[in-house]
Amino acid sequence: MLTGPIFQGEELQRLNHRVLVPTSLYKAVCLPSRREAAAYVASNAPGMAWRTVSLAELRDLADFNAFPILAAEVQRRAMRLLEPRPHNVRGSCGEAGTAVAANHRPTSPGSPIPTPRAPLVTSSSGSGGSGNTVLIIATLAAAIACYLLNRVLGRR
Repeated sequence: MLTGPIFQGEELQRLNHRVLVPTSLYKAVCLPSRREAAAYVASNAPGMAWRTVSLAELRDLADFNAFPILAAEVQRRAMRLLEPRPHNVRGSCGEAGTAVAANHRPTSPGSPIPTPRAPLVTSSSGSGGSGNTVLIIATLAAAIACYLLNRVLGRR
């Protein structure tokens, strides 16, 4: 399996005027023993919309050949993939409390990838909420653990 970004369009969003924000994301899956492969493609936007594409279509979308060693006929044919089951729906894409089934259907192979419905936050002004707090606490805990390990192991 491979996961990566897709950047489409002329005007891409940037975080802090530096980091490009992907318009979509993919997860490519290959089963060499069955000579099958395909990819999930999902918009980097609120919601649970996704679709299945062949690796040849993924190559056109992402300008990346996920499994170049595979035969051309395997890359052109999209195998049937399982429907994704989200693990953290409340934290997914900022849609707290949204029902999973409401927008959780694959689109047809020829349909375009859904476009973002809401603008992404591009400033770094403390609106991160509890996610930043958890990150800070985890960083402090890791630093303290490293310090203590260094003290204990440094005495030997």
